[in-house]
Amino acid sequence: PNSAASMKIFQMEGLNSLVLHTDPDPQSPLAGTALPVEQGKVLGLDASNQWVLIQFQDKAGWAPVGVLEITIAQ
Repeated sequence: PNSAASMKIFQMEGLNSLVLHTDPDPQSPLAGTALPVEQGKVLGLDASNQWVLIQFQDKAGWAPVGVLEITIAQ
């Protein structure tokens, strides 16, 4: 069966926005930013399962798993 995952950014003290990277590496270039109130779609995981490729409306990029709340729909 097909499953889809959606996510939202955790509301963390001191987190004003989530930085999205072009690759699953904190040193990779900036792909964009997303606000804690935004919800997005999970497009994939990296091989280490530490980074998630996510899409927020018109922007997509990699973010660390730890700052996201991911829901899998079945």
